[in-house]
Amino acid sequence: MQRDAVGELLKNMGSSCRELVLSRYTHALSKIVDSVAEYELGIVAAKLYALSNPARLRILRLLCTVREGLPLCLIAAVLGKTMQFTSYHIKVLKECGLVEEVSHGSFKLYKVNREAVDQLLNELKRLVELEQVSQ
Repeated sequence: MQRDAVGELLKNMGSSCRELVLSRYTHALSKIVDSVAEYELGIVAAKLYALSNPARLRILRLLCTVREGLPLCLIAAVLGKTMQFTSYHIKVLKECGLVEEVSHGSFKLYKVNREAVDQLLNELKRLVELEQVSQ
């Protein structure tokens, strides 16, 4: 963490808050600010947004049942939705990296990117872990 970011943080605080922070947390400011890195949280937020829709959760769950992937027409049929509806939701899941598209002859198959799902689970775990800052 660069000194400028901590300085900017302190500048944006009220004087009483700044005094509290400087008296109790000076040694940990860099660690505290680094723990909520905007870039990293933006990626996690995008993935969580993709999973915030029940249809997309159902698609992800369905794709988890078959390792080699499923065609759009089958996914739509199982969900009881149109191919247009299903295609849109798969696109959202693909954009954040949770679903991959693979060609299989004239069909495109969709499968879970298990590495991305595992990474999201690890990021969530790290995000909510309580890490004590010694005073």
